[in-house]
Amino acid sequence: MRGTWQGSGTWQSSGPDLRGLGAPVALVVVVYVVAEIVLQIIWYIAAFLGAVLVGVVVGAVLLRRSTRRHAAELEATRQARLAAAATRQIAQAAPAAIELHYHNHYHAAPDSPARIVIPGTAGDAITERNTQ
Repeated sequence: MRGTWQGSGTWQSSGPDLRGLGAPVALVVVVYVVAEIVLQIIWYIAAFLGAVLVGVVVGAVLLRRSTRRHAAELEATRQARLAAAATRQIAQAAPAAIELHYHNHYHAAPDSPARIVIPGTAGDAITERNTQ
C-alpha cells in the first residue's frame, strides 16, 4: 500500500478505500457469534438427550431384570399358592350354620314434630299421611 504524507499531518493512502467494509465485517462477526452460540446450545441439547437416552436404556434393562426375577419367584411358589387358594375356596364354600342378621327400623310417633315438619304434599309423601 502506497501513500503520501500530506502537510496537514494525515496519511493519504493511494490504495483501495476500505471505509465501506465496516458494516459487512460487523455483520459477518455477528452472524459468526450467533452461529457459535446456537451450535453450543445444540451440543448441550444433544448431550442432555444422550444422557436421557442412556437413563431410559438403563431403566428398561433394570425393569426387565426385576420382572424376570419376579416371574421366577412366582413360578417357584406357584404350587404352594394354588394349594392355598384351593383350601381357601373350600373353606369359603361351607355355609355358616347360623347367620345373624340385624335390621333396625326407626319410626317417629304419629304426632311427633318429625312427622309434621314438612307441610303439604311433600310432607304427605314422605310421612305416608293419607289426606283423602
